[in-house]
Amino acid sequence: MAPLIIANCIYLWCIVTIVIKRYKGTGEIMTNQEWRLFYQTTIPCSFKLFTQFYWYFYCATTKAGQAIQLLLLVVDNGYHPFLYLTINR
Repeated sequence: MAPLIIANCIYLWCIVTIVIKRYKGTGEIMTNQEWRLFYQTTIPCSFKLFTQFYWYFYCATTKAGQAIQLLLLVVDNGYHPFLYLTINR
């Protein structure tokens, strides 16, 4: 359980660091390329955090809950190429 907590803390730290560095800057509006990089970093980190907490700390007792857990597991292993193609067109 300790490696999971450490990994999730690192994910949170990355997201917070990106947001703080962005808002500590000159106050300029972000370009489209910066937004794309921001999304490509925060979406996988946020999704990974959500799926990890859902997978390890929620015990699904119904068939619908188990189906959602299985769906999240499948999506978790394959959303990176989809995210790349959607954002970078």
